[in-house]
Amino acid sequence: CLGGMLAVPLVVPIQAYIQTLTGDQTLLTILWSFAEEFLKFTAALTMGIISKSDDEPVDSMIYLLTAALGFAAFENVLYLFTPVSS
Repeated sequence: CLGGMLAVPLVVPIQAYIQTLTGDQTLLTILWSFAEEFLKFTAALTMGIISKSDDEPVDSMIYLLTAALGFAAFENVLYLFTPVSS
């Protein structure tokens, strides 16, 4: 969960940079999604999949789901507090 949360501050500037590259909304959505999914996978990989505690076949899936839930939770918190601060 923590790995996914740590990926959010990394993906925001990447998405801002990607937005300067293209004006096509479809391509922008695809590139943003790729950036998010890549960072979530990297978080799950570094936080759990390559650890010694990954000894059951289902462990990798649990690490991936936990990273995705942490990412979504922190992203939603940022979305909720952004209108308050502006």
